[in-house]
Amino acid sequence: MTSEKNYDASNNGLLGKVVIALLIVLALQSLYIFFKNESSPGNGETSQRVVSSSQGDKQKICEYYIASVMYKSPSIMSSRLITKDSAYFFEVSYRRNSDNTVWEYVCHIDEKNIVWAALDNGSPGRWRYEEDATYSVKMTSSGKRAHLSIPNIGSINFAL
Repeated sequence: MTSEKNYDASNNGLLGKVVIALLIVLALQSLYIFFKNESSPGNGETSQRVVSSSQGDKQKICEYYIASVMYKSPSIMSSRLITKDSAYFFEVSYRRNSDNTVWEYVCHIDEKNIVWAALDNGSPGRWRYEEDATYSVKMTSSGKRAHLSIPNIGSINFAL
């Protein structure tokens, strides 16, 4: 026995058009949400736009990054720019109050990512790519702000 299925071509064409219309609506809604979130203010700001970061901005971002990774306050960090093989790095250090020891690190920052290594007698140890962080700098009505996202630690926002 053979069974024949009878499909109404006009209903299939209508169904296809409805599916396409729904997909278009979903795509437009997704784009609206994406662009709304990109331009929506945060922390009471009226507008934000991504801007490039200066050496000074990057230095402060490295201080906050090392402070976050070491669970210390950024206020106790000190840093300086160093160059090695025509690359820029920041040496970040702090003094631990409990035993007065100085802890030194090196931070490498490019246009989107940051990594760190401990310094031992001025030489960097292993680069900690497992804590490879991302950052962005935005201009708001109250000035430049940085957003730093660190794996297993979280995100922080701060003024530059």
